[in-house]
Amino acid sequence: MTLQVRGSDWSVAEVDSCVASYFEHLEIQLSGGKFNKAQLYRKLAEQTGRTPSSIEFKFQNVSA
Repeated sequence: MTLQVRGSDWSVAEVDSCVASYFEHLEIQLSGGKFNKAQLYRKLAEQTGRTPSSIEFKFQNVSA
């Protein structure tokens, strides 16, 4: 995990992790499965050093 400075640009690896996770969980959702969004955001936050709120915001960007 690399700690990021608030407001710094996202690295390619961070964006890749979020996008991959987003589509993985979208597939689960579309097939009728369930998952905990807050837990997902916390897990990615630990991996990337970003806050769970910033992960949630990134997911909103991906979905757009």
